[in-house]
Amino acid sequence: MPKFVSCCNFKMAATGAGSRVMQLYRLGTPLHRCNVLLQQTPKGTIGSIITRQMAGGPYNKPKFTIRPSKYSDRRFLDLFKHYVLLTAVPSAIVITYINIFIGEAEFAETPEDYEPKHWEYHQHPITRWIAKYITGNPQKDYEKMMDFLDIEMEKKTLREQEKQVRRLMRQRGDGHWYYYPTPEPKIYETK
Repeated sequence: MPKFVSCCNFKMAATGAGSRVMQLYRLGTPLHRCNVLLQQTPKGTIGSIITRQMAGGPYNKPKFTIRPSKYSDRRFLDLFKHYVLLTAVPSAIVITYINIFIGEAEFAETPEDYEPKHWEYHQHPITRWIAKYITGNPQKDYEKMMDFLDIEMEKKTLREQEKQVRRLMRQRGDGHWYYYPTPEPKIYETK
């Protein structure tokens, strides 16, 4: 049966199991104040074996459990809360203010010679603001796209014409290479 010996004042500088046992016996303090365990020596071994028990006695499992760190989770949640409070709350306040005090646009009679701007076709004020300052004029976008398609059509017709010219040059044998003068075979004859 193992017995406990108090170790509250013993010096840790000593080395070896035998010297520790002797230090523990010299202390003479009550046995319940420390959790150092003196085990009975099995046959064939010399001296006692001292083992350190973790907070709870010799027969309980150690209380120190290894768990994964929660630092990344806490940091993510802290940053998430920070950016929600930084962006979502002010946005919600602005949207609520616009919906309550400004409201949506209503249809009204317009004069005959008046042409509405492109952002006036939207009903909600936030959508109007986005259409006016962020997105472009749809008419200009349409004209840009038509110009792009016109340029691509010109490129396509030029490619087709070039392809046809090359085909005819191969077929008729009248390519540009016939216009360069070729040297006479007498130059290449060796003596």
